[in-house]
Amino acid sequence: MIAVSGSTHMTFHLPVDAATAFAFYSDMQRLIPYLPHIRLVKAHSDNHLRVCYFAKELTAYDINIYCDILVETDPLEYAIRVTPHDGRPFIKPKAGIHAASTYGRYTSESLFFPDGNGTRLEYSLKLSASLPEPWALKLVPDPVLNNIASHITNARIDEIARQFIAQSAAAIPAWAANGKVLA
Repeated sequence: MIAVSGSTHMTFHLPVDAATAFAFYSDMQRLIPYLPHIRLVKAHSDNHLRVCYFAKELTAYDINIYCDILVETDPLEYAIRVTPHDGRPFIKPKAGIHAASTYGRYTSESLFFPDGNGTRLEYSLKLSASLPEPWALKLVPDPVLNNIASHITNARIDEIARQFIAQSAAAIPAWAANGKVLA
């Protein structure tokens, strides 16, 4: 198995007040389209979802990591925490010539702070899994494979976080202008 793990922590400024930002980001199903490489597989309830990280790596190999998540919001602290939810059937790891899939752990935390005429968002994201080894890589030593996998995963996690914040922050003003704020 290849150990894949990536994480990031970033700070961003959002062009709306903290209550509006918190309301916008509280709906995970609304946010998933802004998360590159993440797709919704199934909504078990409003706050329990199955998502899948997907990417084509090394221009030829499809990676799918399924994660069950629980979204918890705390309006008093302006905090949103996404944690693993282990209550659903596990995805059995499998590898083929051009693809691999497995079950993983996805966590994120969003903390919102009033900041002048907007909001400071402290955002962290982590994804980890054990990916089955493709047959073509069986001769590569495990430490080398894990090092390559960690480098690729960290680059993807940074990409996901940066694009997520840029795209979602650009969408907030129009959402707020349409009266979608839960005051």
